[in-house]
Amino acid sequence: MNFQALYTFEQTCQLLHLNDAQLQDQLDNKKLRATHFPFGVRITGKELKTYIRKHQHRNTPKLGKRPAIFASALLMLTTTAFAMSSFPDWQHIPAPAIKSIFSNYDSTTEFFTQWLRIDAPIQFNRFNDQANIVGSDSTHSVMSLQFNNEVNGGESFPWPLFVNLDTDHGTGDGVSGLFRLHNRDSGWGASTHVDGFAYGMGPTIGSNIEMLNLNEANQSVFGLNIQNKAYEAQSAINIQTAPIPSNDPNWRPGMEGSWKTGISFQSGSNIDSQFTTGIDFGPNTYGDRGIWLQGDFEAGIDMGANNLRMNAGSKIELESTGQVAMRYNPETYRIEFLYGEEVIGFLNTSDRDINLANGSTQ
Repeated sequence: MNFQALYTFEQTCQLLHLNDAQLQDQLDNKKLRATHFPFGVRITGKELKTYIRKHQHRNTPKLGKRPAIFASALLMLTTTAFAMSSFPDWQHIPAPAIKSIFSNYDSTTEFFTQWLRIDAPIQFNRFNDQANIVGSDSTHSVMSLQFNNEVNGGESFPWPLFVNLDTDHGTGDGVSGLFRLHNRDSGWGASTHVDGFAYGMGPTIGSNIEMLNLNEANQSVFGLNIQNKAYEAQSAINIQTAPIPSNDPNWRPGMEGSWKTGISFQSGSNIDSQFTTGIDFGPNTYGDRGIWLQGDFEAGIDMGANNLRMNAGSKIELESTGQVAMRYNPETYRIEFLYGEEVIGFLNTSDRDINLANGSTQ
């Protein structure tokens, strides 16, 4: 991939110590060439270096090399570095802030695409319109971080990528990392994807979220927030069994991709953990059913030593159509047995010690 550093007219004037008229004169006389991009007119770093080699002015500093790999870019391009060793009288002049844009086009028919306008000192852009050769399974990346940490069981904290945001904004949105996916065809896509390979005995977690509510008055702290903002989506949380195929090199007998527990509420520190409500459907939610068990379970709901509670007038339906049911009627103080809305029998809660077998009083 070929990366190019891009400079605005203002930045170029600062680098070459020219005013606007002098720079325009160089462009008009074709001594320097500008390129039109969708986001504006820019002068490439390559063009600037060519210009400096041809016009070795005493008052023109050399341009530092722009590394093409991300690790070096983080170290050298967050503030623009210049090679000043040949110009000692210039070495204390501050370098102007320069926005570095690295663009690559894997295309023979289209050179430009419209990138989102992002206020970022460093941008990596890539355009591709070439499909894979069938069976090649090639991936296409803008940035790759790969870290092999071998400490033979010793203590280590390997973090290939660390992002930290500290903010006190009053309005707006702050996110430590933003991932956005535009899926325009029938291929599988995910905004974020995580693979976890557990070879040893250590806890292996696909996504770990640790929240610290340090303000007791804050009622808007969420571990996971899922929203749908368009047409009805299939599932907010989808838990699957998806075993790897038997021809996978990691496959072993017994790998069925099963889960011991789908959703588990636990104590994380071996102490009593409080959950004011385990699962809460708010007052404005509605639908056909709250919980639907379609599978084959020995016990659909195992309450343990806990109670089952509902509002008076609600029914316990005893078959799939809901025709045969029972309810407590708070107006008559009766437990009623129903067929449709017709009461076919009842128990008066004011009576005591009734033998239900023959209706006699004990």
